[in-house]
Amino acid sequence: MIRARVIPCLLVTGEATLVKTVGFARAQYIGDPVNTVSIFNDLEVDEIAILDIEASRQDREPQFELIREITANCFIPLSYGGGVKTIDHMKRLFDVGVEKIILNTALFSDPDLVSGASEHFGAQAIVASIDVKQTLLGRRKVFRRLGQAVKHSRARSEQTNDLLRSLDFDDPADFARYVQALGVGEIFLNSVDRDGTFEGYDLDLIRAVVKASDVPVVACGGAKNFRDLRTPVLQAGASAVAAGSIFVYQNQNRSVLVSFPDRSELKEIFAP
Repeated sequence: MIRARVIPCLLVTGEATLVKTVGFARAQYIGDPVNTVSIFNDLEVDEIAILDIEASRQDREPQFELIREITANCFIPLSYGGGVKTIDHMKRLFDVGVEKIILNTALFSDPDLVSGASEHFGAQAIVASIDVKQTLLGRRKVFRRLGQAVKHSRARSEQTNDLLRSLDFDDPADFARYVQALGVGEIFLNSVDRDGTFEGYDLDLIRAVVKASDVPVVACGGAKNFRDLRTPVLQAGASAVAAGSIFVYQNQNRSVLVSFPDRSELKEIFAP
C-alpha cells in the first residue's frame, strides 16, 4: 500500500534564517536552512516545503541565491513559496531545482498569474496555500495576511467567472473551489490557530476542504507528535500531511532537534 506523503514545512526569513512560529507569529530562531535541509536529506524525508514568511510583507522577490544553495544540497522533492510574483520568478525557481511553486498572495491579488502558471508549467507544479483562522464566533475564515481582495480572473471563461461570483471567498471550502477553478494542482491547507501549538490538526477544517476538492489536500498545523501524522489522512481524507514543530523540536519544551521518523516507523504510523 502506498502511504501518504509526510512533508516537513520549513519557514525562512529575509535574513536567510530558519524559524518556527506559533499562530503565524512569535518566530523562534531554529538554525541555518541549508544545514537543516541537508539533515532532512540524510533522513530521506518524502518532500520538503520551504516558505519565506516575510517576502510578500516586505514586497520583495524570492531569495534566489539562498534557494539555489538549498536545492544544491537537497536530493528530494522541494516546494517553495514566498514573493513569487511573475512567470519569470517561477522559471528561475524551477531552473534551480524547485519542483512545485506554492502561491498564496497571488490567489487574491493576481489570479491571472495563477491560471497562467498552471497553463505554462502544468497544474501539478502549482500549489495553492490556503491559511485559515477561526473567528471569535467560531467560524473558520480564509486568512489574508495582507488583506487583499479577491479579483476575478480575466483568464477564465465567463461561465467559470459566474461560478466564482457565487462563492464565499471567506469560506475555506468555497475558496478551495475557487483555487481549483484557477487551475492549481494541489492545496496546502494550514490552520493559523493550530500552527506551532502541538494541539492536533483541525479535522473539521480538513474534512470540509477535502470534500470540496478534486485535487490533493496537504494538511498542516498542529501536529502533536509523529503518531499524530496519521490523523488527517485516516480520519479526514487528506492526501498528505505536513508539519513543522515536531520535526525541528525535541519536545514541547521547544529545544531544537531536527528529526524525522524512519521508513519502518512511517509504515507503522500509517498502518490501518
